[in-house]
Amino acid sequence: MQRPTPRLQANIDAAPIDALPPVRYRRFRRRFFVALFIGMIGLTGFLIVLAIALYG
Repeated sequence: MQRPTPRLQANIDAAPIDALPPVRYRRFRRRFFVALFIGMIGLTGFLIVLAIALYG
């Protein structure tokens, strides 16, 4: 008894990040890393405040 072959082909275009022009991609990447850096600073500050509040 033969199994039917699965059809795993999706009709998906290129990834949206590939569709961006190079200038917009660089701008997006810069904004992403700036936001990531600010988020890390905020998270670190929050953890410091939390540690001070818990342990005095």
